Amino acid sequence: DLKVQAKPLAASTAGASIQSVFDQAYLDYVNGNYDLAVQGFGAYLSSDPGGEKAPAAHFYVGDSYSRLGKLEESVAALTRVINDYPNAPQVASALFKRGRAELAMKESDNAIADFRAVIERFPDSPEAEPAKEELRKMGVSQKKPAAPATRRRSR
Repeated sequence: DLKVQAKPLAASTAGASIQSVFDQAYLDYVNGNYDLAVQGFGAYLSSDPGGEKAPAAHFYVGDSYSRLGKLEESVAALTRVINDYPNAPQVASALFKRGRAELAMKESDNAIADFRAVIERFPDSPEAEPAKEELRKMGVSQKKPAAPATRRRSR
């Protein structure tokens, strides 16, 4: 009888298979299959944690969790994008979406800080106007208030 031995994937084949895992997860995300997207992006991140698409994978995990109503998980994944990949193109969106999740969790101070960060750090991003609108709806200034002057105690 014929035995087939499994061969280790060649580097190029492994790269193609990791890419297909990402692509399938993205397809699930686009089609609204957020549970599957979270699983798929999780598999991608397990296979290639430092890969060039890691920031995007964490972002889509965070957005998927948000759409599933799992706000704490969403905030955690979006925070990972913001903190671990500060130069990634997803940071402005991650800040905005994290602010929306925090707002839904009644964490207004955190949401305000995130919306202000979008406006200050990414003023030309597509997320800047929606961030301004969120602050307007909350009745909050776009700018951080100046620190109050320290008062001396009179004796």
